[in-house]
Amino acid sequence: MLEAWTLALTLVLGQAGPPDLQDPKPNPGWLGNLADTGWTIGRDFALDTGYLATAPLRWNEADLVHLGTGLAILGGVMALDEGINGFVRRHETEGLMRLAGNVDNLAESKVPFFLGGGISTAGILLGDDRLERTGLEVIESSILLQALTTSGKRIFGRSRPSTGKRSQRWSFFGGDNEPMRSFPSGHGSLAFSVAVVVAEEYPDTIWPSVSYGLASAVGWARVELGAHWASDVTASALLSLAVGKTLVWLHSQPGCPPLVPWLVPRQEGRPVLGVQCAFAF
Repeated sequence: MLEAWTLALTLVLGQAGPPDLQDPKPNPGWLGNLADTGWTIGRDFALDTGYLATAPLRWNEADLVHLGTGLAILGGVMALDEGINGFVRRHETEGLMRLAGNVDNLAESKVPFFLGGGISTAGILLGDDRLERTGLEVIESSILLQALTTSGKRIFGRSRPSTGKRSQRWSFFGGDNEPMRSFPSGHGSLAFSVAVVVAEEYPDTIWPSVSYGLASAVGWARVELGAHWASDVTASALLSLAVGKTLVWLHSQPGCPPLVPWLVPRQEGRPVLGVQCAFAF
């Protein structure tokens, strides 16, 4: 519910815009604008979700190679899960556990939504289209990955390391309680959902290193705290890469409508308000 309010606040701020960027033409008022915005964001979110859901129908040889590589990496890490967990437990200290707990807080379920809303709002106030788009993509990616991760946890029903059970203890469709909801990592998905979007939008800056570094630290923290196996975090990272890279690429295509109606090219430093409806399948 809180993420919905965060997104709604971002939408309202974006529709209003700073005073010097107001559209001089009469408009239907904030309620009419908000209704327009709500309709467009809902439609575009549905289109993005539909594109991701049907992506396997469009896979080519390169995509299948990427899928195979990802599964091979995941399988390799799974084979090492118990060895990695044993190493972590043998070298566990009070200081490391305290540090892991602090790092773990970086990916609490609401953080990506607050962060995305803040980035987008900053973009609106600064008149920076890319910054605005990045924040909204962070929110969208986080919502989609949270849904996928929650579903995965319930379907796979993998036992957490803290239960004392072996790493390959699975109970399909048995992830109804927390000890059996290890795969994939929810914190990992949220951390990497932010990292991938930021890295894709700002590839030639320091931000990819910073964002991936922080996301990896969250992954380490989940393993250090005994909440996840290393392969749980790996699965989350791979899933986030697939979703985040696809969303950023999709929004860069000329046939794809902007994520929200006001996010269109600016003319002479002023935003052009309106809705683009074209979409190519």
